[in-house]
Amino acid sequence: MEIRELKSFQVVAKELNFRKAAETLGMSQPPLTRLISNLEASLGVRLFHRTTRKVELTGEGLYLYHCSREILEKMEALEKEIRNLKKINKQSMTIALHPAAIHSEIPKLISAFKLKFPGSNIDFIQIPGPQVDRKLLMGELDLAFGVQASKSQQLVSLEIHHQEMGLLISNNNYLSKKTSIKLSDLHGETLIFHGKDDHLGFQKEFEKYLRKLKIHAKIYYRKHGESCSELTEKNVGILITSKSMSQKSSKANFVPFSNITPKLKVYACWRREDQSNVLKALISFMQERQQVPSSEMDYHFN
Repeated sequence: MEIRELKSFQVVAKELNFRKAAETLGMSQPPLTRLISNLEASLGVRLFHRTTRKVELTGEGLYLYHCSREILEKMEALEKEIRNLKKINKQSMTIALHPAAIHSEIPKLISAFKLKFPGSNIDFIQIPGPQVDRKLLMGELDLAFGVQASKSQQLVSLEIHHQEMGLLISNNNYLSKKTSIKLSDLHGETLIFHGKDDHLGFQKEFEKYLRKLKIHAKIYYRKHGESCSELTEKNVGILITSKSMSQKSSKANFVPFSNITPKLKVYACWRREDQSNVLKALISFMQERQQVPSSEMDYHFN
């Protein structure tokens, strides 16, 4: 089947008159008749019952009419989107980046996209987690990379990366000398969390899991102006983080877990409706490159 044949078939099926269909298509009747005959031959079925008085669709013709209409509509939409891609060079979008996304594969993904569409303009900002959904819905953001899937039905969330997590521990803490950490080792220790006004996500989930196991750890919430890594180096507490996010330091050591393999997930979130051409292109680019293994976090923390 060729697209030209399907388009011609659609017009004939709608008109049920070869002469009128030929006029609509801007061609003479004999070439149109040959197109339909070729289509019937390639499919091995009759699509029309033709007499000198009328033309009717066969059962196979009726089925093809309904199915091909949907196919052609999608083809027209695709052609329009492809033509609109040339407008990307004149479009820009604003993306919010969570710190975890900065230390993931996201920057490489964006760089690869920019190589494909060098004229696209992308502005990056960092905003508090709780504001992300609202700004996406209001159109102040086009896309957000964060550590939490959105619960809004108006937003789409796509997991595109995850990082294995462990603990950043001060050299002054005896646990830093271990090659791996059991959850029970955290009993009585202090965990460093982001500020209470920040979107805690994984940290709160981890705290609940510890309580479920009757492992009691103290929580220190980072204050404004404080750095989690510096607090760790000063032995204020232990930081749950990914290896890629843990800064190389002579004063602290990254130690993996021994009895679980938790992962910090990174999601892309965007509005379900009203997407710009450049955003549609980036979404398609991300979906094409998406290779995310299943996370053991789903097992351990449910």
